Amino acid sequence: MDSMEMIMKFRTQREPKPLPRFMKDEEIEILIESIKSKRDKAMCMLMLRCGFRVGEVAKLSLRVIDFEKRKILILNGKGPKDRIVYFSNDTYTAIQDYLEVRPSTRVQKLFFVEIGIHKGKPISLRGIQHRFKYYARKTGVNLTCHRLRHTMATQLLNADAMLASVQVYKYRGEDGGSRTLERGNDYR
Repeated sequence: MDSMEMIMKFRTQREPKPLPRFMKDEEIEILIESIKSKRDKAMCMLMLRCGFRVGEVAKLSLRVIDFEKRKILILNGKGPKDRIVYFSNDTYTAIQDYLEVRPSTRVQKLFFVEIGIHKGKPISLRGIQHRFKYYARKTGVNLTCHRLRHTMATQLLNADAMLASVQVYKYRGEDGGSRTLERGNDYR
């Protein structure tokens, strides 16, 4: 390896990877208005307002939702750690609206596939990601499930939430190392 290759290798190892971008308020409005499916709106609100990971949405069951106290127990989240998440009025409404049209079943999972050969089966992580790729194409908004979660954490920090309360939503890089979230006033 010559000296130039060594310099380039050293340089690329030291460059930090950027945090995922958060969504602007206008983008959030466009997204929410574009979602007609009550199921998809409920899934969106859980990621956007509660900071759910896409896998947590896929695994969510009715038995861990306390509608009276407006909280959800997330069992075996990333880590595997349990945590309690409180939900907002708009998330409560989205979940209730979905429950009105949700198929009656003995299965405790909250979300089901709505069309196709897997209709009536619990929706998978990939199925949720596929739905939100559809909304990204439909709206032209740069959207991923993780970006919804990151937007929630950024909104909390911008609303002067205590950093300790937001650290639950810390972003983990591909290398497994955590990165600090900072106030997101940079609308690049």
